[in-house]
Amino acid sequence: MHRVLTFAFALSVVAAARAAEPVVLSGHKDAVTGVAFAPDGKTVATTSADKALRLWDAKTGKQLACLDAH
Repeated sequence: MHRVLTFAFALSVVAAARAAEPVVLSGHKDAVTGVAFAPDGKTVATTSADKALRLWDAKTGKQLACLDAH
């Protein structure tokens, strides 16, 4: 639970610097274990203990792709 809250906080801080409203990413079924931004800052990749890798639009929070059992 702590990792999920830390992840949400970190993304909120980054998103707040770029947008008027924070962006919250929802979709993983377990703790988030990794976060990486694309060099252009437009895409966020997340990994989780649920064994999924998800790609997100950093501005809107919309999920772009999910790779299960990575």
